[in-house]
Amino acid sequence: MSGSAGNAGATFAVVVREESAWPAAFGKPDGRMRLTEGWLLWRAGSCAAAGSPSGRQMALLSGEVLQPRWGGSAASLAEAFESCGAGCLRGLDGFFFALVAEEGGEVRWATDRLGSRRFFWRAWEGGVALSDRPDALAALGAAVDPVGLAWALASPAIYGGRSLWEGVRAVPPGAEGRATADGLRVDAQWRPALSALGASKAAGGLMEGAKVRLAEAIRESVRACLDDRETLIALSGGWDATTIAAEVVAMGRRARALSYGVPPFPADSDAMVAQRQAASLGLPHEIVESYAGPLDRWLALNVGRLACQREPIVEADAWLSVAEEHEGAAVLLGDEWFGMRSETVPKDDDEVLNRLQMFGLDRCPALSDPPSEPWMRLGEALEEERRAIVAEARERCGDLLGLRELLFLEQRLRCFHMPMRRWFPGDALALRNPFLTRRMLDVVQALPLELRLGKRLFRETVAGRYPELFRIPRALAQANELDLAAEIRAAAPAIVEGLQKDSPLDPWVPPERIAALLQRVAAQGAPPGWSERLKAMVPRRLRIRHGTARAAREGPRVPESLLLVRLLAVRTALARR
Repeated sequence: MSGSAGNAGATFAVVVREESAWPAAFGKPDGRMRLTEGWLLWRAGSCAAAGSPSGRQMALLSGEVLQPRWGGSAASLAEAFESCGAGCLRGLDGFFFALVAEEGGEVRWATDRLGSRRFFWRAWEGGVALSDRPDALAALGAAVDPVGLAWALASPAIYGGRSLWEGVRAVPPGAEGRATADGLRVDAQWRPALSALGASKAAGGLMEGAKVRLAEAIRESVRACLDDRETLIALSGGWDATTIAAEVVAMGRRARALSYGVPPFPADSDAMVAQRQAASLGLPHEIVESYAGPLDRWLALNVGRLACQREPIVEADAWLSVAEEHEGAAVLLGDEWFGMRSETVPKDDDEVLNRLQMFGLDRCPALSDPPSEPWMRLGEALEEERRAIVAEARERCGDLLGLRELLFLEQRLRCFHMPMRRWFPGDALALRNPFLTRRMLDVVQALPLELRLGKRLFRETVAGRYPELFRIPRALAQANELDLAAEIRAAAPAIVEGLQKDSPLDPWVPPERIAALLQRVAAQGAPPGWSERLKAMVPRRLRIRHGTARAAREGPRVPESLLLVRLLAVRTALARR
């Protein structure tokens, strides 16, 4: 269950004092540029790279800028920088990370408001390195980041801008700045803030005007994401993607709807609801099979794409299939910030974090019986990080509801949803989020929180525009459920073999704990005699020494099959360094 290191597709930009300081582990650079102080060297990897007409400016662009005038391509971005200077970066809209540099000058960078094309950076003795892959920067010798590790086990994503590797951090979103040999300098351009519930006493009277503004913003944002590419709509059966599909059809654009799932598909599942919605709109629709197995291949695929920035996704094979069949297409996604489905106000900070699945290590009791000193330190470090995230966000929101909404945008959307969107289709598809453009974020941020409760304003707006479509009953089940216990049983011999190899994870989670967890998970629904055969596979040194392997205590916790998958993903990622 391990893989070899490899940076073939990674992008690198390195700012160093001496040209010779380019790390050999990054391969050979594609180009270099002399700065006022030091050098910029780069390897474009999965990014587009181009120079200005004079050749004095160069740009690296990951993703897309929606206004061609300001850099729809790397070449136009370099040209805009040549004519307008660093000020052109402040007007960019889209889904991008951009880096521009001037011969004999300096290196500037900018991200979109949410950092949807995530870049990571790390300082070392030679200078500062940036890459779109955190594991690629681990080649500079990074140790395990304990807080990043704790997030990866307790929660579905690594939050707080961290990674599995110490010193490898995400470039801040909604910002621009300079990269120098001394580090990264950040100038925040957008930090959302939300008023308190009840701050606008006229919220009810604002509803009709807000509906008009929101409907116009939705229409124009969807239009901005359409061009002459083939248009695909990731249709989940939910309100968000359904609205996008309806707007595309209303504009007279040809499109195709796609859903994914693990057969058989229940009639009330999201994939089948999406099929009925597509038929109502007159859109061709296809359900792409999510999972092709086996577990070890699927796990290596996930780690190779996501570098444990979030937990493995079931639909990995579906995204790759779509990217191969529809290369060059634009995919419209329904990620949004209109509010959360729940209308209840959280009672405290812990409930806010738990609703967003930003859990502490108390959700992993299977790994703490009895608790070890390293495990306790891990839990304390994660708890300190959770409190720090809350304290920073509280300065920009009026109450617990605002805190929930703000952290959903800055943590859940950015860290859980966007790594999957970016890395599974790769650069074969252009992924666009119409509801996360600058205009949409501005409109939604200005809404009174009363209009966001239960997505109230959004739901009333779109149901009023497309009443027949939204009368179709909502999904009651997911079509993407995978029998993890059965897949783990099939992979058990390979898992046991992998646990006999040393791992940087061992000081925190010894392999015998993982072996005990494997035995419990694999026994779920197993045929008679199977548990005994698995126990015989496990060598003596991987057996729990303090007694029989015990099941986790009752209470809220990560399902043991999912926890085992997360552990195997972390071991695989750390072995790929």
